Amino acid sequence: MSRSRSFTRYQRRAHISRKKRIIAGGNIWYYKFEGQLSKGKIHCSCPMCRVKSCDCKQARDIRRKDSMDYSMKAA
Repeated sequence: MSRSRSFTRYQRRAHISRKKRIIAGGNIWYYKFEGQLSKGKIHCSCPMCRVKSCDCKQARDIRRKDSMDYSMKAA
């Protein structure tokens, strides 16, 4: 299903305005042109900002450790 050009422009403007609001809300991010905001995500990819890259233990690992500790105490 093909969309009209006006629909595409409307969606692009909506995405740009949403991301501008996020940036204005305190997220420190720099963009040179507004069109860059329609291209993708607006977050930093450094290890300090990525949640998945932190060295925290996953919930399943914590549960496994707790169950092993419980079984050791029961034995």
